[in-house]
Amino acid sequence: AKKAYDFDWFVRFFEAAGNISDDTMQNLWAKILAGEVAQPSTFSLKTIDVMRNLSKKDAELFTKICSHSFMSGTTKCFLPSEEEFIKTVGIQYEDIMKLSELGLMFNDGTISLNFDIGKELVSLVHNKKLIMMISSTSGNTEKVRVGQYPLTEVGKELLTLINETASEEDFLKYAEVLSCNKSYKISVHNIIKSDGNLIEYKKTNLMGQEVQ
Repeated sequence: AKKAYDFDWFVRFFEAAGNISDDTMQNLWAKILAGEVAQPSTFSLKTIDVMRNLSKKDAELFTKICSHSFMSGTTKCFLPSEEEFIKTVGIQYEDIMKLSELGLMFNDGTISLNFDIGKELVSLVHNKKLIMMISSTSGNTEKVRVGQYPLTEVGKELLTLINETASEEDFLKYAEVLSCNKSYKISVHNIIKSDGNLIEYKKTNLMGQEVQ
């Protein structure tokens, strides 16, 4: 099938990218162009506008925050808003405010992921290598509320260009913070293979406890 390219997109892209001299930023712009050529409509015009105002320092800050963020399902990506986690990984609230001003992240501290859990293990967050599972300690239905600073749509588009993801240390720290709620049973596992929403993982719990 023939790909339908949006001419306006390319005009806007070259206008915006034409004055970029820094190597790091040129590299990011080049990845956006390559992605759009390979798959039209991967990157929005809004992303070009946000990138236009992004300095190298901003891009480095965004990369840092992405490296401590988690995926939930296939479409959501967020930095946990638990203060204990943020402090441990060396992120200041000013950093979150800055990314919010740039249009890459929401800084409203009241946003949360809400769902019910029972005795069955369900996926809470993951990245390419690791997955965190959650179930109810009592086996009865419990409500889960996970505080988060989510990435915006533009943030999620730019995230695809960055290979940084939360480390095993981050997963274990976040699991420890969430485990303070005694209603939650949390475990962290290595992913064997991932296919969309279906994730196969190793039984061993990296938190050092066995999972039934």
